[in-house]
Amino acid sequence: MILLLALGASCGDDDAAPCPPPDNEGSCTRAADCAEGEVCGSDGDALACRGATGAPSGAACTAATDCATGLCLVSGRCTEPCGDETDCGAGERCAAHWTLRSATTVTTCAPKASLPALAAAALDPASAVSLPAAPADAHQILVPVCADPPPPLRLIGGSPLYDVTALGPSTPAPVAAFYVPYPAALTVVLPGGPAYTDWDREHTVVFESPARFERWVFAAGSGARLDVDLFLVGVDEPVAATFDPLRAALAAAGLELGELRFRPVTGAPAERLAVLDGDRGRLPELAELHGLGAGLPPGLPVFLVRHVDYYLGLTGGVPIPLAMPGAPGAGVVVGADDAGDALGLVLAHEVGHALGLFHPTESDGSTREPLPDTPRCTDDADGDGTFAPDECTGAGAENLMFWSLERATPALSANQGAVVRTAPILR
Repeated sequence: MILLLALGASCGDDDAAPCPPPDNEGSCTRAADCAEGEVCGSDGDALACRGATGAPSGAACTAATDCATGLCLVSGRCTEPCGDETDCGAGERCAAHWTLRSATTVTTCAPKASLPALAAAALDPASAVSLPAAPADAHQILVPVCADPPPPLRLIGGSPLYDVTALGPSTPAPVAAFYVPYPAALTVVLPGGPAYTDWDREHTVVFESPARFERWVFAAGSGARLDVDLFLVGVDEPVAATFDPLRAALAAAGLELGELRFRPVTGAPAERLAVLDGDRGRLPELAELHGLGAGLPPGLPVFLVRHVDYYLGLTGGVPIPLAMPGAPGAGVVVGADDAGDALGLVLAHEVGHALGLFHPTESDGSTREPLPDTPRCTDDADGDGTFAPDECTGAGAENLMFWSLERATPALSANQGAVVRTAPILR
C-alpha cells in the first residue's frame, strides 16, 4: 500500500482527491454539516440532517412543520441552526433561542435588528472606547457580546453625563443612561432632554473592566403609532381594559397604540420562564426571556409572566435597545400575579421606561431624570427617608413615572412626551 500525503492541498482541490460525502447519519449543528439538498433541522429531538421540505429560514411560520428545518422561532419566523455567526446571514446573530416544539433552547440564527441602522459596528474589547457623534435624537445602543452580566460603565462627554456606576442618590444630569445588574444593553438617547446641547460631540464610554460591545445607531421615530408584541408566558390574555392606561399615556405624548400582537408561550419555555426567581432581582433567565422576541417585526416586545422576584415589572434599560428584538435587555417584563388589579398601570409605567422615561423622583428623593418640566418631590415630611406618594401629592406623585404607582395616573409632561416620540420603532 502506498500512502500519499499532499501537504498544502485539501480534498476537492485540483491536485487532491475528491471530498468524501458528509457523514449524515449523526447529528449536525449547522447546514454545512449536511449534504447538498439537505438542511440541518429537528423533528423535536436532536438536530440531524434532513430533506429540505418546507419554508426557508426567514419565512413566516405558525408551526414547526411550516419550516424546512423544523425550527420556528416563538416570534413566528423560520430559522436554521448555527455554530457561530459565520453560519448566519448578514445582519444576523447566532444565539440560543426557544423554538416551537423544542424541549430546550436551540442555537440558531436571528436578525440583529428589525429596522435599518444608521451605523453598526463591533467595538474591540477595551476599557474605554469612542462613541462617535450621531444625528440629533438618534438612539445609540451598546449591546454586550458574551458578557454575562456586562461590566458597569460610565459615559463621559462635553457636558456632565449620568454616571451609571453610581446607583445611589445623584445629581440630575442633562443626559441619562441606565445600567441594571443583569445581562442587558446600554441605550443612550442623545439629546436626552432640552438642556443637553452637546449631542453632536464625540463621547467616551469607560468600562470598569475590558468588555466587548456592538454599537448600533437608529434614527429617531417619525410615526405616531406604537405596535406591541405581547408574549403570554404561561398566563391568559388580559382583558381589553388592561391597555387603557397605556392608550391614555401614549395619547398624552401625541401617540396612539397600534397593533397588539398576542403571542402565547406554552410548553417547555413557559414552564421555565413563567416564574422568574432570583437574588433580590438578579434574574438569570431574563436574557433568555428577552430572546423570545428574536425575529420580531418593528414594535415593542412585552413579556407577561406570572411572577417576577422583587419587582412588579422591569425593563432591560431606560430606554431598552429598541429595534433590536431578542437582544439582551430588549423587552418589558411584567408579573401578572404581582401587579394584580394594577396590571394596566404597571404595564404603562414600564413601557414608559422602555421608551426612555426615568422616575422624576426616586423613593429616596434622588433623581436621575434630565427633564426640567417634570415635578420633583422635595418634602419628606415624616423624615423617614422615603418620599411617599402622600408626601408628594401635587409634586409628582400623579405622574405616570413616579416611583410608586399608588397615586399615579397616565399623565406625562411635555418633555416626557418629546422623549417618547423619538422611539425609532414608531410607525
